[in-house]
Amino acid sequence: MGAWGLSAFDNDDAQDWLLEFTDRPRVSTISNALEEGACSADKYLEIPECNLALVSAEVIAALNGAPHASLPISLRDCLRKSRIDVNEELITLALRAVGRVKSASELKEECSNAMTITQWLREISGLEERLAQNLDQRARHKDKVTEPTRSRRVKRKPGDVLRIDLGEGESGFGRVLPGTIAFYQAKSPPILSVEEIVNRPILFKIWVMDYAISNGIWPVIGHVPLTKELLVESRFFKRDAITESLTIYRDSTGEEIPASKQECEGLECAAVWDPEHVVDRLRDHFAGRPNKWLESVSLD
Repeated sequence: MGAWGLSAFDNDDAQDWLLEFTDRPRVSTISNALEEGACSADKYLEIPECNLALVSAEVIAALNGAPHASLPISLRDCLRKSRIDVNEELITLALRAVGRVKSASELKEECSNAMTITQWLREISGLEERLAQNLDQRARHKDKVTEPTRSRRVKRKPGDVLRIDLGEGESGFGRVLPGTIAFYQAKSPPILSVEEIVNRPILFKIWVMDYAISNGIWPVIGHVPLTKELLVESRFFKRDAITESLTIYRDSTGEEIPASKQECEGLECAAVWDPEHVVDRLRDHFAGRPNKWLESVSLD
C-alpha cells in the first residue's frame, strides 16, 4: 500500500498528480480531475478519483487565496508564478466535487473503517470553507486578476517599493524582498517619499501571489537597494494538519525543524497570501481591529 494520510496531499495519487501539474500547470489538468469527482450521483467514486478531486480542489483554494497550511513548497512556488485565473465556475465545480467525496465515496468508507472519520471530515469541511470564503470577492474583482498581455507584465525586483490601494483614497506600502514582501507601518495621506516609507518599521514579511505585482495591481513607485538586514532569509512556522505539531521552515533549503509554540511566537505562518487578503490585513491593522485572515493561520 502506498502513502496515505488525511490531508489531500498525503497519498500517492495526489503526489503523482502534483508532479504532472507543477511540471506543466494548466487549467485543463485541474478541471479534468474535478469533473471526475463531480460526476453524476449514481457513479460510485473510488479512492483514486477522490484523491485527485481533493488535491485539485486544494489547488483551486490556493489560487483563490486560501491555501492549506501544509501546501507543498513545490506547489506554492508553481502557483506563485502561475498565470492561471480562477473563475466562479471552476470554484463551483471544485465545491461540487468535494461534496461528492464527502457525502458518499470509497475514500469516506476507508476513513470510517480506519476510525479517522472525524478528523477527515474536519479536513474536508475546512477545504469547503476555504473554497467558498472568497467566491463573492473574486466575482467583484475578477477584472483585476485577468491575464494581461505579455508586454505589460511587471517583473518583481528586490528593492522595489510598492503602493497598495487600501480604498477610500488611502494607500499602504510594501517592498520586494528575496522571496517575500515586507509591509511597512506607513499609510498615505499624507504624501510620503520613497525614502520616508522604507525608513518606517516593518509590520510583517510574507509570501504573496506573484500576480499582485506582475499584473500591476500593486504598482512599483520606486526602488531602494536592500540593506544586509533585509537580505536575511525569513523563517516561518508550519503546523501539521493532523498531529498539530509545529516546525520552523526555511524556504531556501526546505528544512523543517521541530519547534515548540514558544519558539514559533512572532513568526508568520508558511502560507501564500492573496493580495486582496493582504489589503484587508493592512486596513484592519491601521484601524486597530483583528483580521480574520491572520487569525485563520495564527498559532492559537
